[in-house]
Amino acid sequence: MDPSRHRFRREQPEAESSVEGVTEMDFRLVSIEDELKTVSLSSAMQARDFIALRAKVESLESQADADIESTLTRVFDHVEAQDDRLEQLFERLQVLEGHLKEMGSRLDGLGGLGPIETLPGLLEQSLVAALDDLELKMDTKFSALA
Repeated sequence: MDPSRHRFRREQPEAESSVEGVTEMDFRLVSIEDELKTVSLSSAMQARDFIALRAKVESLESQADADIESTLTRVFDHVEAQDDRLEQLFERLQVLEGHLKEMGSRLDGLGGLGPIETLPGLLEQSLVAALDDLELKMDTKFSALA
């Protein structure tokens, strides 16, 4: 093949722009080479974009992992603090239960009167007896005055 008819002839600015002796096959080869260069360039750009995207995803994953770990640590600390507070509350409830039992036993004895449930009946009996005594005293005084 003659070097003057080389397919890259069109890229030489000082060469004539004559298409003499150039076949349709030469045009197709140049067209295919151009398409291959375009595809190659596009592939290189896609590969670069993919590498950048992968780096970004890895960065976000590591950041997300750190955020998740931080969040889990805070949640665990909060749960642990709540557990401590629940233990303290449980201990206080046990102390309160002890005080209530003690108060219940005192109320059951209630000064030797028996369980607190009997107190209304005892109060009623005491009130009736006091009123009967008062009525008797008033009857006695009215009789003495009369």
